[in-house]
Amino acid sequence: MLTLRQLQIFVAVVRAGSFRRCAEELGLSQVSISEQIRALEQRLGAQLFDRVPGGSPVITQKGRAAHARIVDILGSVDDL
Repeated sequence: MLTLRQLQIFVAVVRAGSFRRCAEELGLSQVSISEQIRALEQRLGAQLFDRVPGGSPVITQKGRAAHARIVDILGSVDDL
């Protein structure tokens, strides 16, 4: 199931530039962040980040497209 929390975490990872920094900013474990992103990728059927061992994740083309739509969705939710 797709959740708003997954969308929020995805946007936070993009903003933070890494799963680790995102986890620190949100007060969550890095494992939790990774699990949420993995679940979102499975639900969307697309890889959102290229993961580089020991490096920062790189957003994919599909990730960039998803990010633009998700920012709009979260903006609409905030407007409610």
